[in-house]
Amino acid sequence: LRVLTTKKRVTSSTTYIFIMWMVGTSLILMAVAILFLRNQIRPIRQLAKAAEEFGKGRDVGHFHPSGATEVRQAASAFISMRDRIQRQIAQRTEMLAGVSHDLRTPLTRMKLQLVMLGESSDVQNLQADVSEMERMVEGYLAFMRGQDSEEVVDTNIRNLINSSSIGSFPTPPLLSIYWS
Repeated sequence: LRVLTTKKRVTSSTTYIFIMWMVGTSLILMAVAILFLRNQIRPIRQLAKAAEEFGKGRDVGHFHPSGATEVRQAASAFISMRDRIQRQIAQRTEMLAGVSHDLRTPLTRMKLQLVMLGESSDVQNLQADVSEMERMVEGYLAFMRGQDSEEVVDTNIRNLINSSSIGSFPTPPLLSIYWS
């Protein structure tokens, strides 16, 4: 079978126009999609930033839910959580103030009564006990406030290992430690 036709019937001059329309509309739709996604991602980033700032103890009062329904629900849940945590911190602060007063008042009365008793070895022993109790109460309250921290101490690792029970065992050849 042999079909003869003119070249004009086989090729179309509109092919290039068709390809240009396809590429052009694809670029326009891609630009619209990028803008849409950017607008959807911005509230998620704001929520993440607010959560990070709140986690670091900074105020995030300027945060407002926006974006898709799911993002607004997550942001509302975050705001509710933030408010509950702030209420809990305020209640803890009030409780610590009350406990601090309740614990310090009897110690102060004891110190005053010991001063009025005069000087004797028994009174000095009791004063030392009251001072120790006062230090323990202060340490407990500092711990509850979150202000208690350990001092950083420079340590010689060689002396630490030698003083521990591990240092008394022979070191296997594959795990030998070289000291500078």
